[in-house]
Amino acid sequence: SESAIQVLGSLLSENDEVIEVWYLLGCAFMSCSPPNPDSARHYWENAVDMLTKAKEQMEHSSEDVACELEVIQSQLVEVTKKLDELGEEMETK
Repeated sequence: SESAIQVLGSLLSENDEVIEVWYLLGCAFMSCSPPNPDSARHYWENAVDMLTKAKEQMEHSSEDVACELEVIQSQLVEVTKKLDELGEEMETK
């Protein structure tokens, strides 16, 4: 996971507008031993913010973007689920 964090960090420094990189960095920090939930939360929250903005922009678009909206919605559900699980995990400690 350390190597993944380094590679993803390099990708993020080149282009910080790729939502998947933010998401994967959160996953990488949670796969560390021991996990780093604070860093994971940071990256996942940024991914949620970016997905929410992308969804809002698409909803106001005049183009037919139903398929793209469906993909964004499923990604939002996935990242939000990770954040919820992280919150539950932190409460039990």
